[in-house]
Amino acid sequence: MNPVIRVLQSQEIAVTSLHNHFLDDEPRLFFLHFCAGLDVTKSRRPVPGPIPTR
Repeated sequence: MNPVIRVLQSQEIAVTSLHNHFLDDEPRLFFLHFCAGLDVTKSRRPVPGPIPTR
């Protein structure tokens, strides 16, 4: 999850929560909450991709 969080933070997107709901899920599922606070009418920059998944 750290590479994904770093990409979001590099784009001034705040990660507000990272958690899971299940104890024995396979594959593991994580829920990531974020807040960008961007004015979408003025800022249309994409997140540089691809976001790493492993």
